[in-house]
Amino acid sequence: MADERNDFPGCEFTQKGFLGERRCPHPGEFKELGGRRLCIFHWEPEEAGELRTKLGLFQPRFAELVFRFGWDPDKPGVDLSGLRLDCRGFVFPADFDYLSGRTVPPADFHYARFGAGARFTRSSFAGGARFHWATFDENVSFDNADFGEGASFAGAIFGEGASFDRASFGVGASFIRTKFNRRACFFGTRFGRGVIFDGAEFAANATFLGVQFGEDASFERTRFGENALFVESVFEDGAWFTDVAFEAGAEFCRSEFRGSASFEGAQAGGSLRFSGAETGTRMFGGGKCVVNLENMILACPGEVSFSSVNLQRISFFGTELSKISFERVSWPEDKAGNLSFPGRIDAGAFEVRPGVASLTWLEGLCRQLRENFEARQNYTEAGEFRWAEMEYRRRRGLLRRQGEGIAGLRERAWARLLGLYRMLGGYGVRTGSAFKGLFIALVATIFLQGFLGVHHTAPQPTLTGGFPCARSGGSAHFRRLGILEGEAGACSNAKASLSEIFYHAGKFTLMNAGLQVPGDYEAATATGRGLSLLMRVFFPLQLFLMFMAVRRRFGVFLKAKQ
Repeated sequence: MADERNDFPGCEFTQKGFLGERRCPHPGEFKELGGRRLCIFHWEPEEAGELRTKLGLFQPRFAELVFRFGWDPDKPGVDLSGLRLDCRGFVFPADFDYLSGRTVPPADFHYARFGAGARFTRSSFAGGARFHWATFDENVSFDNADFGEGASFAGAIFGEGASFDRASFGVGASFIRTKFNRRACFFGTRFGRGVIFDGAEFAANATFLGVQFGEDASFERTRFGENALFVESVFEDGAWFTDVAFEAGAEFCRSEFRGSASFEGAQAGGSLRFSGAETGTRMFGGGKCVVNLENMILACPGEVSFSSVNLQRISFFGTELSKISFERVSWPEDKAGNLSFPGRIDAGAFEVRPGVASLTWLEGLCRQLRENFEARQNYTEAGEFRWAEMEYRRRRGLLRRQGEGIAGLRERAWARLLGLYRMLGGYGVRTGSAFKGLFIALVATIFLQGFLGVHHTAPQPTLTGGFPCARSGGSAHFRRLGILEGEAGACSNAKASLSEIFYHAGKFTLMNAGLQVPGDYEAATATGRGLSLLMRVFFPLQLFLMFMAVRRRFGVFLKAKQ
């Protein structure tokens, strides 16, 4: 509103911008160094004595300006039809705190400049706060301020420390391209829906402790020059750190993400740590939490860590993981308990593409994680990722591709062999699969050899009485221990029990396959001889697969080698 003093010519302050040309309606009581006449609100003193004059005159004149604006929040029926107190371009003196603890009328502080020690402690901005392109020379405090209808600090510059401790923002808080040249503190701050730090610059430490972020909190293209600390903060659905730059270090400690979050393209020049609570809800543990960690650029991957974090709904596409530290994390699993990554993030949701390219990427992802845990001598965890790596390779080989030729057939043939390796050797990491394969083969062979029959070749007169059937054309001490009839020289061995028959068949099988010598036995039939020859090859091969599985699973001989 215009000042009614007519003793001085009008203030010559002008401002041009996309808001239009701004002309000050107040009288020009002071003359600046350049010769222009300026009002008390736009005058910037040059000398210390003038600074004292500015301080002594500004606050009472500003109080008068607010009073003449005629805004009373407690008076019913007040309607200014969208009018706002025009404070654009004002030069506020040092230690300005007139608005502390007060209800601030709807006002525009565009391009305003605040001296050292400006305070808005416990101020209530009933009509919102507009500090577009404002400049705060030194420390400024908005502690316990209430921005009921949101606030905008777009393009503002904080020369020293900026404190927003326990401040409360309604719907909409804009810090687009805001510059914090020194520390920025947000302790216990509450943001409603739609807080935007896009393109903001934090030159020094930025601390967000116990902050409540509503839906759609955006830090896209934000630059953190020094340490960025997010401690015990809560992000509702929609936390965007796309293309953010952590030039020094960043830590998300015991924070909670309850919905989608994106760190796609994030750059970390130093350490980057995600650490959740060891008990209770883990970070990224929300029911609809989908986290995008794709294409991250990590200058020091060895200083990146995930501890007590839920990684079941996260995509790492395009991010190098071979040196990142993972401790007490929850990996995605299928119903059988095997690792199964959900795919890439598209439009905030997972998109599972069963094609060759997707399976190739998943195979590479598991390979990186396997190498990661092997380097840390965590062979049990590395074994799980080797299983997933080989499984993705097998599935890729089984895919039929249009127009494929011999190469496609060869791929599928290798995939079939991998399937056999999976069944018999557990991809060299599942000791149970290798042992189970060996056990089943032995039991089946002993059972078949008992049917087919074996001869006892050593003279043992004490045993011949129980087996009256001699081998055709052989010595009386050659006995058939089989129960399969119809072959030359075969008999039913009616006096022999099944336990005796399978005992000798088992002894023959173990000696023949394990020791590679038949001992005092030989197979009675051609089929039995072929089966024994097959077991002489299969048994040591399966023992080798068991050895490799134990070696990979538990790091036997690998630790000594390293």
